[in-house]
Amino acid sequence: MKNLLRMPTPMVGRTCLFIYLCLLAGCWDPHPKQETGNQPAAQGSGATASSNQSLQKTAESNAAEKSPATLPVPGPADELGFKHTWKPRPTPPAKSSVTVAAVVAQSGAEDDRYAELAPAPAVGNQVEATKTPAYNPSVGSVEVAQTPSAGNPLRDPGAAAVSSRPEAPPQPTPAPEPVSVAPERSSAPTAILPQPVPKSELVIQAKPDETTVTPAPPPATFVAPAAEKKPEPKEHSAEPAKPGPRTNKNSGVKFDPVKENGPIFVDWPKPKLALVITGNQEGYLEPCGCAGLDRMKGGMSRRYTLFRMLRKQGWPVVGIDVGGIAKGFGKQAELKFQISVNAMSEMRYSIATLGLTDLHLPTPEVMALTMPADAKNKTMFVCGNVGLFDFNESLLPRTQLIAAGFKTIGVTAVLGKTYMQQLRGNPDLKMIDPEKLLSAAVPLLKSRANYLVLLAHATRNEAIDLANKYPDFDLVVCSDCGAEPPAKAEEIRKGGTKLIEVGEKGMYAVVLGMFDDPRQPLRYQRVTLDSRFTAAPEMLALMGAYQGQLKDLGLSGLGIRPLPHPLKPFNGDFVGTDACTKCHEESYRVWKKSPHSRAFATLQNANPPRNFDPECISCHTVGWHPTKFFPYQSGYLSEKETPKLTNVGCEDCHGPGQLHTWAENHGTKAQQVAARKTVVITKEEAADPNSRKQNCWSCHDLDNSPEFKFDLYWPYVKHYEHERE
Repeated sequence: MKNLLRMPTPMVGRTCLFIYLCLLAGCWDPHPKQETGNQPAAQGSGATASSNQSLQKTAESNAAEKSPATLPVPGPADELGFKHTWKPRPTPPAKSSVTVAAVVAQSGAEDDRYAELAPAPAVGNQVEATKTPAYNPSVGSVEVAQTPSAGNPLRDPGAAAVSSRPEAPPQPTPAPEPVSVAPERSSAPTAILPQPVPKSELVIQAKPDETTVTPAPPPATFVAPAAEKKPEPKEHSAEPAKPGPRTNKNSGVKFDPVKENGPIFVDWPKPKLALVITGNQEGYLEPCGCAGLDRMKGGMSRRYTLFRMLRKQGWPVVGIDVGGIAKGFGKQAELKFQISVNAMSEMRYSIATLGLTDLHLPTPEVMALTMPADAKNKTMFVCGNVGLFDFNESLLPRTQLIAAGFKTIGVTAVLGKTYMQQLRGNPDLKMIDPEKLLSAAVPLLKSRANYLVLLAHATRNEAIDLANKYPDFDLVVCSDCGAEPPAKAEEIRKGGTKLIEVGEKGMYAVVLGMFDDPRQPLRYQRVTLDSRFTAAPEMLALMGAYQGQLKDLGLSGLGIRPLPHPLKPFNGDFVGTDACTKCHEESYRVWKKSPHSRAFATLQNANPPRNFDPECISCHTVGWHPTKFFPYQSGYLSEKETPKLTNVGCEDCHGPGQLHTWAENHGTKAQQVAARKTVVITKEEAADPNSRKQNCWSCHDLDNSPEFKFDLYWPYVKHYEHERE
């Protein structure tokens, strides 16, 4: 009977067959007696209910695929006549690739202005449709994407057939059990240490307010790695050494952003039009504040204030973004993209394009956030040679016109060939050669606009090559650039096309002023988004909503799971800083006076609070990877579950301390000596930015602590320990 049930019969037929066989076998009564009390249900009824539930789920799934995708909410038109703003709202539920592709196919015919770019009609024995497994990097799932034959890259000799979706970022793998090769951290002579035991046998009995760790006695031994000699440690000083002068938030020196970054718009008259050009936000919503908010650059709040300030002065403003809004994979990256698009909508951007990192996100999510709300509104996004599922002018236009005072600006955007190669194989994207798009788009724009702009999300060389091949563009905005925009605009040809670069991480904006002055028709200003621009309440509210989403989802909802620490076989688990106080009283006293002991409170007191943000807690708690934003097993999970692992603690630099504390309390002399070696980090190793060990530089990097200098910070945490033999 089991073999019969495995036959590929329809669900209803399979259920009927099952009932029929049960009747023949006499194991099911079609008219059972009435049961009383808590009697078990009949055997056959469970199978029938299961089948009915399966049928119901199938029907619900089919109905869900036919329902239209939730669209963004339209907002009011800006002064330039564009109705493309959205209000913040939760991200719509992701649809299957088949459903969203159907929305594209049904939303309207291809614009006849690009008839020459349409795929050639099918001839001969060509493929009608393809089914390709689509990898979703955020959840690691596989969906089946149905590609309509009308837009099939296999039929279009001009389309760039894409062949491989970007892989998910590599996850750390557990270290193998030590045999003869040991990790770098250990530097002891050969000694005997307790063999780590499985988690089920190793019990940490300390409560949050206790400082002892009592694992079960280890059953076996393992050989610790050979040691290398180290300089003789120095004695503790009675007080920490006098720190050197610092310029960060704790220095007491008042920071003057105008003096540091220069004045802006000096001697500028009121322009007839101001282009505010940004890009390469790379997921940086706001500066973290670790080095002092007044000293850090960038942030959506300050950018909003810049837009508001210019408009308040009566400047006609056109916001332009060259893409690169998002960064990374996963649920948090998708939330940041959603918040960023909503913020740009609040700033009333006129034009933006999608960059490489944006197109790495799941295509249904990107489409739901970039498509217009309805036929009466326009999207702010433009993308010339990349289509989401297919090219469709009503969803993601290839060109846009901006009526802005004395200028009609024609804009198109391209993704460069180098970046196209990195999106190969993504069946959700339709791509064509940038030059093929521009050959059709430039004549169209010339006939309708008197100022042409190309948004080139491409390498710098590719952008310059396109500008030379299509000299009708007055302005080319390039995403590939240095850390900050140049002080002056670059001319690709003297008196001709201007090249604009935007810097990185959303720390800058470039303002291009247009004047009715033949002697100086254009003026250029690099604007550093520093603390001269106050935080806008509108953006703070949006950031608060984002942090609230992170809190509600939790680590599991964000798809974040703990991974094994590579030193677990030698060090055991994390035990918390309090477990170190009994033996290391002087070092603990130094730590208690340092900002490290209050690191978690800075997240709780931030505006808005960030103590549920994985990208923040990774450097403000114990037991996380500081730059890949995931916890190690036995690391910090939440204030409720792991209160002893808040703040920057001993184990952030010295590694997990469980086996060391066990050896000191229960081990032999040899075990104690060897275990001490596994948690040693020398001053030289701590000061080395290229060290393989986790050290100061792991968190004090260019993003979070750009002014960090080890020699100036070390006196605040200076501590040494004698290695007792």
